[in-house]
Amino acid sequence: MEIRSRVGNVTQQTETEMGAPDAAAPSAAPDRSAGVRALLVLALFVLAFQWVEGINGDTSWLLTVADRWFDGAKPYVDILESNPPAAVLMLMPSVALARLIGCPPEPLVAVMTVGLALAAIELALRVLLRSTAVANPSQTRLVLGFALLVLPMSIFAEREHFAIIGLVPLWALMVQRAEAAVPQRWAVVVAGVGGCLALSLKPQFALMILLPALVVARSRRSFAALFLPEYWIVAAGAVAYAAIVVTLFPAYGASMVPLVFDLYQPVREPVIAVLAVPQLGWTALAVVGLWALGGRERRPAIAISLAAAFGGVAFAVVQAKGFAYHYYPAVAAAVPALADQGLTLANRRFSVTTDRSGRPLAAFGFIAVAVGLAFATLSFLGFSKPMTGLMAPIRNISLHPRILSISPHIWVGHPLTRDVDGSWVGSVPNQWMTIGALYKLGLHPDEPEARRLSALIDADRARAANDIARGKPDIVLVERDDLVLPAWFNSFDELAAFLSGYRRRFDYLGVELWARDDLGEVLPAASGH
Repeated sequence: MEIRSRVGNVTQQTETEMGAPDAAAPSAAPDRSAGVRALLVLALFVLAFQWVEGINGDTSWLLTVADRWFDGAKPYVDILESNPPAAVLMLMPSVALARLIGCPPEPLVAVMTVGLALAAIELALRVLLRSTAVANPSQTRLVLGFALLVLPMSIFAEREHFAIIGLVPLWALMVQRAEAAVPQRWAVVVAGVGGCLALSLKPQFALMILLPALVVARSRRSFAALFLPEYWIVAAGAVAYAAIVVTLFPAYGASMVPLVFDLYQPVREPVIAVLAVPQLGWTALAVVGLWALGGRERRPAIAISLAAAFGGVAFAVVQAKGFAYHYYPAVAAAVPALADQGLTLANRRFSVTTDRSGRPLAAFGFIAVAVGLAFATLSFLGFSKPMTGLMAPIRNISLHPRILSISPHIWVGHPLTRDVDGSWVGSVPNQWMTIGALYKLGLHPDEPEARRLSALIDADRARAANDIARGKPDIVLVERDDLVLPAWFNSFDELAAFLSGYRRRFDYLGVELWARDDLGEVLPAASGH
């Protein structure tokens, strides 16, 4: 069995990698443009898919926050968002352009995200071509395209997606550094800026920088390798960003950060539950297969990719929420090792010039990598908009409704509100503060702490009442759950009194649609369960 590259002769390039004294200057110059057309076709497919499928709930909410900021709402005062400002600022250019040309921002977000991904791929490839990591530019280009465009299709434009786009050029530079090659100045700057972007979105991404940086330092046998210029750029950018947040968004540090540490961070899944997920299980199988393919061979590109992936696992464990998109960084970081380096190793193992005795183990490894990576990918492709059944009833009541929800889940109101051309009048996306307080009450705190937490629940309910009085929503979506509703209301009559002036019109998958009394009835054909 022989697996051949589409561009160039892998066997010849592999010999160069093994025997050339100057790893940064292989004797056979690869075709740098190989795979560009295929990557562009892939990008167009992803854009078309995102256009049809639409954006996920988290990103839809952040777009709503960006819209409200543009309309003059005070960040972290008039509208409360637990994420740092960079999560919203990333989307502001798309919102600004959408307002300028008069279109929804969602397709512009997709175009911006694809554009950033393509730029990251090309910059990373230019860096990697100065190392021995690239046996086939077309293969590497498409593998990176898979990691940044296909793998995250159901979590497109999430903060984790943007962060990995930023980190890819930095990881590429680390591969070059591990081989003691001298990088170009632009590569150092781009890598540093990308790392800074990731940290500004979530500081936990430092784990995905630190662990591969340790691999580089070990490869170079130099402690000084932990203080390379790109890391100083990351650190300086992080300090500058912190200064901007303190100066321009004072309410974030003064009020939101304490709330997040008090009511959001403590709500955690057990570590075993965080780790026992299909995304990580299938990826682990693929890593075992990669070991079977590579044997004792040590490649910096593999070590750095897997170290970053391990940092991604730690990223998920530190957050301990178990959300699917929290696992994307780990799997995406492993893809270059599993797919690109895995194919290169397979070419070598199945070459006609190699010893046949090791082929059964290599065959197992190749199959394990393929199966693990395929099923890890499928575990991310759960496209779901659970509230689509409410779109027709809402449109029968109002063409441009003002909407608010009472629910522990963000997906009840988002992206539904934007999908029906509505306006969100709530100051929070869901009742996460009540959920956090209930979680801590379940830990049986002492009496003073229990009173404090009960007061926070009352404050959350009062906030919703104020949002209704101020925003005068046409629609209030009420999820019949066993958390928020029992904590806020002792009976249905209390809920009805809280929503005075509204009537329950429709029920869909446990979510009740309450509409203002003066609005028209839902058409009978739209009703259902």
